[in-house]
Amino acid sequence: MSRQLADAAEIRRAVQEAVDALPEIKVDGERVEVWEPRRHAPDDQGCNWSIDGYDGPDVYEPLVAECTALVRARYNLRD
Repeated sequence: MSRQLADAAEIRRAVQEAVDALPEIKVDGERVEVWEPRRHAPDDQGCNWSIDGYDGPDVYEPLVAECTALVRARYNLRD
């Protein structure tokens, strides 16, 4: 699958929207803020960015990672 190109703000927004839609976070009434994506050389899956973390409870790390992985499969960071 070919990835769309997006700038850092668009990628962060896509990940944030996925996180905000998680029922677990909504039910708990927590706020999780993902960090800006960081550019790197394309990895073994062909993606050229990562998000190194987020502000919020540590317990949500697996959920944030899952949301990030879904967005990484769709987008590459524009030059």
